[in-house]
Amino acid sequence: MRTETKYQIDRKAFEVLKSLLSSYFDKDPHSGEDGYLVSSLYYDSEDLKSYYEKAEGDTHKTKWRLRTYNQNSESIRLEQKTKTGRFSTKAFFEEEHLRTLPLRPKLAVEYKRLAFQEGSHRFTLDFDIRFARLNERSGFLVYPTQTSDLMILEVKSKEGTHPIIEKLIKQLDLKSTSLSKYGYGMPEHYGL
Repeated sequence: MRTETKYQIDRKAFEVLKSLLSSYFDKDPHSGEDGYLVSSLYYDSEDLKSYYEKAEGDTHKTKWRLRTYNQNSESIRLEQKTKTGRFSTKAFFEEEHLRTLPLRPKLAVEYKRLAFQEGSHRFTLDFDIRFARLNERSGFLVYPTQTSDLMILEVKSKEGTHPIIEKLIKQLDLKSTSLSKYGYGMPEHYGL
């Protein structure tokens, strides 16, 4: 179990954080110079249980998603992310497990990620976030959008907040948010 705190940031904060995180911490080995691509297909029940858990502020939330990195089909995995307050856990399953669940594909989310780490601390900058609704009949993505102004700093740790990150958050006057990419993209594509 680890804590997870998110901050919605603007372009100026993104550039400052990118520079400072690069100078203080090691890049994730998969990150490369420009980061890596994260592609997720979120699944939900017909009554959008996962979406409404988020939208209504439930303290206990569960999301299911297929996720891949850098569009590598060999890295596709099914994740169940469970969050209680600021604490989150992930469980991984074979893709075939989806057939046993009463879930349908609802929203595709794709973004670039720069990732930094030190010990159990992980810091990610997510940007160039795109959303697309999945047409359930055809299986094609429809209504693609890009929300270039949405950028997110995520701070994840099993050991509490890192002192350098704590200082940067105070200097930039960042406020934590319960923002979820799935929760952010659903209203626009489903009229919620």
